[in-house]
Amino acid sequence: MDMSDKSSYERIESLAIWNTPDIKNFDSLNPDDKVNAFKNVYKSNFFNYDWIEDRNMNAVVVACNPGDLLPEGEMMNFHGPKSSQDARLASVLYGTKFWGSYMTDLSSEVSSDIKKVKLDNSNVERFLKRIREVGIADDAPIIALGNKVFEAFCNYSGNKFNSSLFSVMLGKHQVKRVYHYSGANPHWKWDIVRKQITE
Repeated sequence: MDMSDKSSYERIESLAIWNTPDIKNFDSLNPDDKVNAFKNVYKSNFFNYDWIEDRNMNAVVVACNPGDLLPEGEMMNFHGPKSSQDARLASVLYGTKFWGSYMTDLSSEVSSDIKKVKLDNSNVERFLKRIREVGIADDAPIIALGNKVFEAFCNYSGNKFNSSLFSVMLGKHQVKRVYHYSGANPHWKWDIVRKQITE
């Protein structure tokens, strides 16, 4: 499938690319300043379709489902209002192999109450089918944002989820559990999440 056209992307799909701060010494900034640098240039409800040229189909970022504030238009998931804290995610993916990667949700159900969203093996099967369709490598690393998504992958792969488990294999895919970037998540700290992503 040709993913160079925005019309090829489903409603819940996007790419892990956002506006980037013009800062030469980004790596030397403290974690809060890194997040703030991305917050300062973040544009709500915006995706620049020229970014599609820089897509990275060798890695995947997957969350549970789109929230109630999902904007209209192609590729707007993960690029919503500032209150969604997508700038946090942008800041921690910047400079890693996940920058530019294919992004999606396991469920297309629109809800900001994650407790109402049910995930089972059918969600994982649909996800695996879709990433094959869009040309993701069969050994591409996958970031699972949050416990609920990671637990769905654990169940599908026959692994028992527990709080100390941060990686499972799904075929040739390594799936990493990463703390969700929601502002309501007290566990999210830039340096901790960066380590989860890069190790």
